[in-house]
Amino acid sequence: MNIQQRIKSKIKRLVNNFLKIKNVKNPLNVSIEEYFDNYILAFRINENESSYIGISFLDKNFEEIGDFKKIDVESDKAQDPRIFKFKNDYFLIYNDVLPIEHFARAMHLAKINLKNFIIDYRTVLDQHIKAVEKNFPDIDKFSIEKNPLAKKFFQKYGLLWGH
Repeated sequence: MNIQQRIKSKIKRLVNNFLKIKNVKNPLNVSIEEYFDNYILAFRINENESSYIGISFLDKNFEEIGDFKKIDVESDKAQDPRIFKFKNDYFLIYNDVLPIEHFARAMHLAKINLKNFIIDYRTVLDQHIKAVEKNFPDIDKFSIEKNPLAKKFFQKYGLLWGH
């Protein structure tokens, strides 16, 4: 494991340890987006040999509001959601298995309905680049510094370099 991979791994562990979600043992690979005056958090839930996508709302102090919701993407192999807002709608990008014989995963794009926590529509973004497509961007000081929300979270917990 090179230095960047070790840093990335450590940051993920720190974020996952600081964000506690009720009734979820270990929320993995979190992503966060502003939601009105608060935040919405998407994360992976591992249960037995399955994985699901969870959504939770957080206040401005990153404390959970209410209970998390499991999002039905019609799969028990969905992983690593990234949530984002476009205009007034929220979307998830996540990876999931493809319905073919061999083990293959591809990225999916889904519009999420936050009134009832169902997927309004979904499309597979399979580019046939490789058998397993994942969505792990490199995490470094620059990418955190240029993202105001990430910077606020890392500052709150004293995790920024040189702060």
